[in-house]
Amino acid sequence: MRMALLSMSPLRRGPLAVMLLLLVLLGMGPAARAEEAEEIPEGKGIHPAFAVKNLPDAATSVALDPTGKTVAVGSYDVVELWNLSEKKRIAKVPTKSGFVRSLTYSNDGTHLYVGGYQGITPVTVADGTISPKWKGHRGYVTDLALTPDGQSLVSCAEDMTVRVWNVADGTERSKLGKFTDPVTGVAVSPDGTLVATTSGDETRLTRPGEIKVWKLATGEAVQTLTPHQKPPTEVTFSPDGKFLATTSFDERVNVYDVETGKALGFFGGHQRPSTCVAFFPDSQRLVSGCGGRFQGGAGIRVWTRDEGEVVDGVDFETGKVTDLALSADGKRLAVALDTKQAIVYEVEADDVRPKAEGRNGGQSGSGGVVVVPAETLPRSLAHAAVSPFAAAQEDKAAKPATQEKPETEEKAEPPKPVKPIKIGLIGLDTSHSVAFTTVLNSAKTKPGFEGCRIVAAYPWGSRDIESSKSRIPEYTKKVEELGVKVVDSIDDLLPMVDCVLLETNDGRPHLEQALKVFKAGKPVFIDKPVAGSLVDCLAIYQAAKEYNVPMFSSSSLRFIPESLKARAGEFGKVFGCDAFSPCSLEATHPDLFWYGIHGCEILYTVMGPGCETVTRASTKDADFVTGVWKEGRIGTFRGIRGGKGGYGGTVFGEKQAVPLGNFKGYEPLIVEIVKFFRTGEPPVAPEETIELYAFMEAADESKRQGGKPVSVKEVLEKAQAQVKARLDSLR
Repeated sequence: MRMALLSMSPLRRGPLAVMLLLLVLLGMGPAARAEEAEEIPEGKGIHPAFAVKNLPDAATSVALDPTGKTVAVGSYDVVELWNLSEKKRIAKVPTKSGFVRSLTYSNDGTHLYVGGYQGITPVTVADGTISPKWKGHRGYVTDLALTPDGQSLVSCAEDMTVRVWNVADGTERSKLGKFTDPVTGVAVSPDGTLVATTSGDETRLTRPGEIKVWKLATGEAVQTLTPHQKPPTEVTFSPDGKFLATTSFDERVNVYDVETGKALGFFGGHQRPSTCVAFFPDSQRLVSGCGGRFQGGAGIRVWTRDEGEVVDGVDFETGKVTDLALSADGKRLAVALDTKQAIVYEVEADDVRPKAEGRNGGQSGSGGVVVVPAETLPRSLAHAAVSPFAAAQEDKAAKPATQEKPETEEKAEPPKPVKPIKIGLIGLDTSHSVAFTTVLNSAKTKPGFEGCRIVAAYPWGSRDIESSKSRIPEYTKKVEELGVKVVDSIDDLLPMVDCVLLETNDGRPHLEQALKVFKAGKPVFIDKPVAGSLVDCLAIYQAAKEYNVPMFSSSSLRFIPESLKARAGEFGKVFGCDAFSPCSLEATHPDLFWYGIHGCEILYTVMGPGCETVTRASTKDADFVTGVWKEGRIGTFRGIRGGKGGYGGTVFGEKQAVPLGNFKGYEPLIVEIVKFFRTGEPPVAPEETIELYAFMEAADESKRQGGKPVSVKEVLEKAQAQVKARLDSLR
């Protein structure tokens, strides 16, 4: 592959250039990133104009101004606008919306629409000013498409919705269709009558997802197209409106006839998941990009629609292609890469067009379109030019044939990919945060934890419990040393992560913190105590249900092996259990919520739900709580404040009485959390956790009443009556 220098030697550019370079090196002047001398990969007719480098994170989107004046590049919390002719940045727009997943210009190039976290932000291109965000989506906005008349904008998002917006005032006009997976791509036909969508879940690669075509005016689904083998990632119409192209995790680019909905075939010249695609103005050639989790194999290919012949391309040694944009005249190509850069290329039309001479010296292909001989391609592309296109209807399971690679190019089959999970921490006032980070961010990943990493943390929890807030500086330093970025707010954290560990030691702020997470649609584990009151506990579970967000809460003591065996019936029917744990008190919380939760969790793991009445005896050094379950079963909890403490108990089974062992560390709980993050299935039913907290609240009420039996049901009903008002106060 040939390489191109972005700038010539300063000596060849004259004294002024040398002076400017010296000023930059001495720190006396700004360095324009587009002018850095850099070797950039290029193709036969695809030559680099300049690169946008040193972005804060991956370049996640790119768009070219229809008037040919500017290019926009999206990254984390920012969009950069660059003048194409001068190769200079003209604006750096702070979006504060996490990763900019999608960009599109207005038809006259005066405005840019930015799809980020939970909304669309209009930007005035001339000065980079931001208008109020258009809100409605939950999760990231994954794609945007403007109608030809410029009056409507169609958006899609992770929240499984497609929305149509009025460009004039940013109001939502309608929702389009119903989806069961995140919507990954959207496109509007050149005549403005149709909308094409792709939807699929990248965490469930065995499900092919859907490709559908809708009437924009009525929202009626008119076609469901033959799917890919794995979830699709993007969709686009050809300029003549006759064809659709879609990309996918199956590494292919499918082509469809719009009128009939027939799958015409697929391009198989990519070695990694295909991520983006665009048609050239003639509708006969396409350019597509690819890249995945593994190094190598990423790049762009220019190929013919009818034969799938590769006529040009560029390979990238590292990173992946996240997005591309092709100008309306096909002469300029912008490519976004996850290596914190984007590259603008000039495209020589004659060099990316099929030649008159085919591989055998004659005409080939339909309609006079012929192929470039494989020997004229760069070596890294030649293997893909043999027969990468095949009829999709013939054999969906067949892989495209490829030319045998030289021995030096062979590589081992990569391991089966594991979906990475970026985890956020809320609360660095507990040792749990450090313990969990130490396990998940270890240099030697343990089986079952592959791909899971804590990437960001918001430190604050308690502001008035000295034993908690005094730990924050120490624990902040420790997690930073483990590679965690500490942020200033939960709002800053949420766009960076897939799931959340709500670890705040103080249960009182949990409801308010959890509501932010629920609104963002992020699965969450809430560490003990789930809340600072039974009312807040009920409100948290109700809000999770309303927002349809998976959550669970548990003490690590639930996962003592003997407790789980008892629950599974290995010791026969359980007639009773005596559990114990330390039980220090905190004046701001119900007595057992703060630390007695550990022993109560052991008790409920063995006994299960169904407790009817609770009685409590309490002294300075101990608590003794007795619960009576249905069928007359009895369970007890001893909370220890005087003498040597510990964790454990005894299960009284039909077959034998068995000691429950002791605390086994945090890893059994972390195993369950990771499973939960991957599946969305909590290991503990909400009803059981709610009853557990009602049991502890009933114990407090029994103490207040001098040790009288208290009904768990009545305690729950009293708290439930206050939930609506509590939630309303925070919304």
